[in-house]
Amino acid sequence: MDELEEIRKKKLKELIKMASSKAAKPVMLNKNNFESFLSQNENVVVDFYADWCMPCRYVSPIIEELAKELSDRLAFGKLNVDENQEIAARFGISAIRH
Repeated sequence: MDELEEIRKKKLKELIKMASSKAAKPVMLNKNNFESFLSQNENVVVDFYADWCMPCRYVSPIIEELAKELSDRLAFGKLNVDENQEIAARFGISAIRH
């Protein structure tokens, strides 16, 4: 009976981890929530992107997958540089490639 209970506990932990990691997605950032996102999270990765940027489109699924896998250690955010030019400039983002 103890063996079955241990298996049940292990499977339950795996399901909880899988469910929580699938829910994790990058936070869409803008001038209204950027500062609070940085201050509320110790370790962050911010994807500075533009909708028209083809390399950004290639990277986006990778960022989303990393957000799922590493949500227990890192907070992921996405910031559209066309809509938030001041923030992008603050971080030295001066160009995005086509």
